[in-house]
Amino acid sequence: MTHDSDTHAQLAEYLRLNPDATAVEAVGHAGADPSRWVDPVRDALAADTPHAALSAPGDTDGRTDTPEHGEEDPAPARAAPWDPGAGPAAAPAEPHDACARPRPTPTSPGGR
Repeated sequence: MTHDSDTHAQLAEYLRLNPDATAVEAVGHAGADPSRWVDPVRDALAADTPHAALSAPGDTDGRTDTPEHGEEDPAPARAAPWDPGAGPAAAPAEPHDACARPRPTPTSPGGR
């Protein structure tokens, strides 16, 4: 937690000195993890005193509903059937020339 409190202090000071900064600019200046800090900084910038309004990640409303805390995404992305990365099972079935022609059978003309 020391790292988060140090990051929080750096971001709060930057926002105090630069209240018109963007969230990405502030997070980049502090060297903070953007995936954790951009949203809290963006929320703080919406306040009259961003440096005082800054909260640590996850402290906004007491909820921890991010996927890394156990809640799954409601609808996971699925590959389109024509997506080359989807694998052979998702590819549409198209007859191959050799497969499309009927094979001669022993009882058909041309069979053995």
